[in-house]
Amino acid sequence: MDCSTSPCSIADYHDRARAVLSPSVYEYLALGAGHSHVVAENTRAFSRLLLQWRCLRGVKNVDMTTSVLGHTICSPICVSPTAMHKVACTDGEKAMARACSRAGTLMTLSSWSTFSMEDVQAAGGIDSLRWLQMYMSPDRSFVQQFVRRAEHSGFKALVVTVDAPRAAVRYANMRNRFTLPTHLTLAHYTAASGNHLKEFGSSSFHNALAHINRTLRWTDILWLKTITHLPIVVKGVMTGDDA
Repeated sequence: MDCSTSPCSIADYHDRARAVLSPSVYEYLALGAGHSHVVAENTRAFSRLLLQWRCLRGVKNVDMTTSVLGHTICSPICVSPTAMHKVACTDGEKAMARACSRAGTLMTLSSWSTFSMEDVQAAGGIDSLRWLQMYMSPDRSFVQQFVRRAEHSGFKALVVTVDAPRAAVRYANMRNRFTLPTHLTLAHYTAASGNHLKEFGSSSFHNALAHINRTLRWTDILWLKTITHLPIVVKGVMTGDDA
């Protein structure tokens, strides 16, 4: 790889992103909630992980193939759910789906996608491995409709976020007055519920948050199991006691 023309590291990708994105979009994508302490600590924690290699094993042909929930992927590196890709790229989540398909790995699509789950599946190919992230709405009819769409579209698992009962305070977004451009929508909510949720940080954003269940308990996960044949992955478990 020629590092003079192509990014060679995560830091290189950050530099490229700063060069082509507006400051408000870059900081929305690169930073986290509050003062981004968790983002910084995650980076430090990952840097402390060291690989324990073995010698004299013959590495001419290296196979990184593994499996997740019984599905084979070409690498243990997968794409987690992040919202609103079209703020950075015209093809948004569809481009990410195509990239993951070419790499032979798993993509988890955010429920706050700027393309519908059906469009993303069509772009990435129905045979490629994708999971769908979701929030447990207090409106169970909405949940049932959302799950039916995921099953019909060919998603292989549901990823339920349980660590976000309310909107996080994101200081960078507040300073930058970050908003989702008016020509973009949160496609899942627009298509499924009729809510035209266009502005991040406005009253319509709080309409989206109405689909987050602040009384969520384990019994809700048990109910979800009764309405779908898909595996359920609980996202946001932080303690051994909860696990």
